Amino acid sequence: MLTQKDLIKEYQNNLKKISEWQEWYKINTSSNYFYNK
Repeated sequence: MLTQKDLIKEYQNNLKKISEWQEWYKINTSSNYFYNK
């Protein structure tokens, strides 16, 4: 059984992954955008 604390930790880890992925995605799409011009 997950405790409240575990859930919060999970949630924060997921947020971190998502924001890292978004940064990576932003960088790649913007560089592709410039290359394709």
